Amino acid sequence: MATSPEGVFISFVNTIAQPKYLRLAGTAGAASMVALACLSVLDLQLSLRGLPCVSQILLLLVGGLACLQGQRSEQSQQLAWQEEFVREHMGFALVPVGRAAAYG
Repeated sequence: MATSPEGVFISFVNTIAQPKYLRLAGTAGAASMVALACLSVLDLQLSLRGLPCVSQILLLLVGGLACLQGQRSEQSQQLAWQEEFVREHMGFALVPVGRAAAYG
């Protein structure tokens, strides 16, 4: 029995849309931001042109760590000091849409 391409696509989307896969994708996105920041440090050339690179590294590192904290706080009910800091200063990281904007 042959299935249509549309049916295969809908089945694939339904499989991917499960919450455990969405959490995994969010964690992978945040971890990739932190990893990119670490790799950028290795490629940093200290000169006058290095200042934009340093700001990019800091933005990736802080944004990635905030998004990781947002992913973690979504899964646990405990209120840690890190979550409170993220809630007060980087509220975008606590909602999925905000984290998606940071990844994009």
